[in-house]
Amino acid sequence: MNQTINHFIQNIGQLSQNIAHMNQNISVQPIAFDARLSHGIASLGDQQTIVYDKIVTNIGNGYDSRNSYFSAPVNGVYMIAVSGMAEHNEYIELSIVKNGTPIGFVRSGFTNDYESGTTVLPLFLAKGDMIWVRHVSSTLGKIHGYGWNTFSGFLIATV
Repeated sequence: MNQTINHFIQNIGQLSQNIAHMNQNISVQPIAFDARLSHGIASLGDQQTIVYDKIVTNIGNGYDSRNSYFSAPVNGVYMIAVSGMAEHNEYIELSIVKNGTPIGFVRSGFTNDYESGTTVLPLFLAKGDMIWVRHVSSTLGKIHGYGWNTFSGFLIATV
């Protein structure tokens, strides 16, 4: 009888250790970033990456401010948002790029006032997948600064 009780106690101890180990593995730190363009860009080049220079939030350090891309730290479903604003009476077209392939677009301009365009994409990203924003070569224009152009995202859930 004592052997059986000792055996159950050992099994319970092992199960407790296994549960603790599993909880450590599923504990994921929050991931979120928000970057903005603090200045205008007067001349956008062909396929030019937009460098968002004002970092508001970079929880989890997934956003690379030197190269202006987000790299997914873990596999998961992410929400990515891009807002673009052209200068007065100008036009811009931006593409949201995943690992070199455009997956969404933002357009703004050709009005007598400032207008902005926004795209929000829920995406599955594998660890290491990269997202960035670039100018589409078929358009000309000037991009407005002062925080009106934004690139942001966050992890919804790990997969």
